[in-house]
Amino acid sequence: MPTPDRGPLRYGLGRAVLISVLCTVLYLAVLVGVWGFVSLLTGIDVVPEPGIPILAGPIMAAVACIVLLLSVLFSLRRITGRPPVARAVVAGALVYLIVPLAGAAVLTLDAADPVAGLLFAAEMATGAFVPAAAIAAAVLVAAVPPVLALGDRSR
Repeated sequence: MPTPDRGPLRYGLGRAVLISVLCTVLYLAVLVGVWGFVSLLTGIDVVPEPGIPILAGPIMAAVACIVLLLSVLFSLRRITGRPPVARAVVAGALVYLIVPLAGAAVLTLDAADPVAGLLFAAEMATGAFVPAAAIAAAVLVAAVPPVLALGDRSR
């Protein structure tokens, strides 16, 4: 028996925010773990250039978490039991596009050189770290609604 929609958020605002925050904490842990393993296996730092500000990496991770938080919150609007493939692809694409731009903004504000910021964004987008973050975001956004739908069926 299908469960009726309860307005714009299927679970109510409080529970939807809680689920989104818990997913974001999980994503941050996965992100740190994936970036650590990629760095260990490739021998490359997440921020490879020595002239980049020290806060570039944490700010990029924070921006990825904010994008994921909003993506999960929007994916909870209607739970159908199927993975929201389009929302997952959009979440991955947003992480892939916005995270390097956040790093570029940090570098541009620090060095006052927008060309260096754009080159840094291009280097990060073509490296292994940002695509790994985008894939992890897409998988998590796609996995949340089916997992929650399994919990609803058990009641």
